[in-house]
This record gives sequence, structure tokens and C-alpha cells, in this order.
Amino acid sequence: GFALVGWCGSEACEKQVKEETGATSRNIPFEPFEHKTKCLVCGDKAQHTVVFARAY
Repeated sequence: GFALVGWCGSEACEKQVKEETGATSRNIPFEPFEHKTKCLVCGDKAQHTVVFARAY
């Protein structure tokens, strides 16, 4: 599956998502159908709305 989430842009937050779920950032859409406002990990203001997914 895919998850559309907010991300602050921090490498530490991306690393934490990967360690806990095995998912990595896959795509930053130019025009996402929904804009996320808070980072999934730290709760800070999201700089990007990102698609995270696991590779199989």
C-alpha cells in the first residue's frame, strides 16, 4: 500500500519512518489531491506532501 503523508523534509524523520515501517519516500506530487499540514513523525509544519511505500 501507499500512504500520503506530511513530511517536514528532515532526513531524520524519513529515516525513522523507514526504520519503523520499512517504507521510504517514493514521490512528492506537484499537485496532491490533499495537502498535509503536519509532519508524520515530529509534528512540525510539513514542507511536502509525500507518498511513502514499501518496496517488495
